[in-house]
Amino acid sequence: MKIRSPGTWILIGAAAVAASVLVFCRPVAHELVYPIEKLKLVVKRKLMANPEVSRLKRDVESLSVLTGELERLRAENDRLRKVLDYAQARQGFYVPAAVLSRNAAAVGAGCVIRVDKGSLAGVCEGAPVVTPEGLVGKVTATTPSTSEVTLITDEGLKVSVHVELPGGTRAHGILAGGKGDVLNLRYLNGREGEIPAHSRVLTSGWGGVFPGGLMIGELISGEGEVRPAVDFEDLEDVFIRCEK
Repeated sequence: MKIRSPGTWILIGAAAVAASVLVFCRPVAHELVYPIEKLKLVVKRKLMANPEVSRLKRDVESLSVLTGELERLRAENDRLRKVLDYAQARQGFYVPAAVLSRNAAAVGAGCVIRVDKGSLAGVCEGAPVVTPEGLVGKVTATTPSTSEVTLITDEGLKVSVHVELPGGTRAHGILAGGKGDVLNLRYLNGREGEIPAHSRVLTSGWGGVFPGGLMIGELISGEGEVRPAVDFEDLEDVFIRCEK
């Protein structure tokens, strides 16, 4: 048997160490090589790219962003103008308030909002809350700076309403909650099924809680389903009716 020299054993050991590094330290090796590979890729794309095409692409992307921003600003401007016009039309009667949060109390899912005006602004419990589109609900609790508003989607909040019928007649009923995009109208003088779809539903003023003539929405069918005029999911600003 041939005896290997010390130099041969050194070479064999070095080869074994190198093989171990390649097998067990591959992730480390990949990380070490990554900057070089990345640099090669960037240089290759720079050399192959058409400068004019790249510039035009950037311009198009910039215009797209600018157009989106202009649309957002236009929509916000329209919303604020509507709010301002409504406040001016009812100056001294309605207090504008911004929606702070939803479900501030455990009345029911989506049935309570909290707004940024309270007793210091003259808000009282029981005050009707509206938007330019129609009735939102009523104030059920106040602090000096905030109020909780129970929405008309809450089953516990009953609203006396009337439905406008052809020929100028009316059918009376009670609004009794709902689920966001559909409200429930009951006790239509026994006329369920007879009232045409798309008939307008407004507050009657009976009971003294809500003033008459506030828009609720329109009937989806004569069975008492009402599509609300107010979009409760997108409420940002409301108006609270206060006594002089």
